[in-house]
Amino acid sequence: MIKPAIKLFFQKKILFSLSLITQFHAIGANNPSQHDEFFATNSLTNELSRMVYDGSFQYAIPSSAKLQIDQSFCEQNYTSSVEHQVHLTDPTDSISLKLRIEDSYISLEEWANRQKNSWLFSEIGEMNYGQKFINEAGFAGIVMLREQNNIEEIIIGIDLTTEEWKKAANLGQNHSSNQMLLCTLQLSTQERINGNIMMAIAKSIDYKISPTFEPSSFTEKLGTYSFPKSILDREFTSSGLMFKATNDSLIKVEQSFSQIGQSTFGKFEIFPNKTKANSIFLELKTEKDFKDLQQWAQIRRNSWDQSDDSEITLAQSLTTHFGYPSISLA
Repeated sequence: MIKPAIKLFFQKKILFSLSLITQFHAIGANNPSQHDEFFATNSLTNELSRMVYDGSFQYAIPSSAKLQIDQSFCEQNYTSSVEHQVHLTDPTDSISLKLRIEDSYISLEEWANRQKNSWLFSEIGEMNYGQKFINEAGFAGIVMLREQNNIEEIIIGIDLTTEEWKKAANLGQNHSSNQMLLCTLQLSTQERINGNIMMAIAKSIDYKISPTFEPSSFTEKLGTYSFPKSILDREFTSSGLMFKATNDSLIKVEQSFSQIGQSTFGKFEIFPNKTKANSIFLELKTEKDFKDLQQWAQIRRNSWDQSDDSEITLAQSLTTHFGYPSISLA
């Protein structure tokens, strides 16, 4: 009789623990002044006069902001990540905006609760705000804020999952049915107005699948830029990988070449003049997001072309010394 009672007790504890993980409870929502101040974005609507379109992903930013696209969106297989930086008028304040398929958490609330618990248990910084919201396009979001040394760290998550997206991404066939399309925004600032701008951007985010969208094919741009020719007089070998370098160079092996199952890894840093002033990063990995080299290169070129403060000067197809196809971008 005792054993069944003990077993039932542990079952109740497990169920209770799961409910804590999957349910997000607001913090600071009972403080009207703080809530109203953070969500006071109506006056900023006119300032967000510039629309950013990256494939199916779109949002509004202030006309004075500078956009930096580190990874543009690829709609072909719905697995590519998106990484944007929105630089505000203060150059030290940048909003990191990312879009990715999330399969580690079953819901937005579980994702947010993990972040919330991390902050609550941290001995550095104090979390004093966490609240759910619905943005202008009808997507659910959660905003969280903590303070440390008069600096506010703000994280926003938005669940952009729709039935249309699930169908287009073939979820349930080649992917986990628990996957969601998660957009996150992150900012550290001393100015509350920048937090308000970030919240206004989050409210403007939308995701609309374009059934006719196809990634553009790779196009070359042959400019006046040219790479200086170096004499590569020594070979460096790591298992099945070999590349050439100069006698004057130093090579730091971050991760030696290896093949595990269907995955390939290798990461090296090359210092051409035995100094650490400049270096070349060489990385090998099994690429799953893009169908071929041309698509990868075009997505990278799109990122640079769409950024405000960058200009692509060279996009050229090449063949390596050993006959491998390559593309050079500068």
